[in-house]
Amino acid sequence: PMAASDAFAGVVLVARDGAAVYERPFGLADRSKKSAITPATRFNLGSINKIFTKTAIAQLIAQGKLALTDTIGKLLPDYPNAQARPATIDQLRNHRAGVSDFFVPEFDREPKSRFRSNADYFQFLAPRPLLFEPGTQTEYCNGCYVVLGAIIERGSGSRYEDYTAGHVFSPARITGAGFFQADRFQTGVARHAPPPARRPAAHAHPARTETAAGDAHRGRPRRAPRPELVR
Repeated sequence: PMAASDAFAGVVLVARDGAAVYERPFGLADRSKKSAITPATRFNLGSINKIFTKTAIAQLIAQGKLALTDTIGKLLPDYPNAQARPATIDQLRNHRAGVSDFFVPEFDREPKSRFRSNADYFQFLAPRPLLFEPGTQTEYCNGCYVVLGAIIERGSGSRYEDYTAGHVFSPARITGAGFFQADRFQTGVARHAPPPARRPAAHAHPARTETAAGDAHRGRPRRAPRPELVR
């Protein structure tokens, strides 16, 4: 009924003991092009992406490049808000660093074409005032994970998006995942905002929504992932 009334578009999969017993796509992946959703369509994952950032941080810790007690000030000495510099990786991971979110009125007024990488989001939010002193409270924090993305870049020497693709997606055999741009057509990627907006994602979201805080795109994996993600 939800699909028939255009209240749902996606893929429904039911599995038993790891095997799919029902799988069916519903609706359109791109309304402007009338392209239908298929089982291979890639969708925005939202904040599930944070687990990829935590995996990347764990990898760099295992390699001795980072430690949970390392501070923003140690790893990013040029961080523009000095009050945030005492915050540790552990506090960032656990939403206890007090870093501002990017969902603020100023963000709404910004041209969304300027946001095409985690680094773009970092430049926007890093100078903003803290919400609270690091370690004194716990509050869900997208900004904390954007900062972790910047730390991954500094620790690995690679762009966050490149590091994640090469060291998280690839070892896990997540072959269909990627960081796609909302204002550029990509075959097999769902591009429209959910109802009632009914607007192309390019108008509803930044040019690239994916950050270390969330929103990579992925579809159904073709092969089972390998468990040894952290190396």
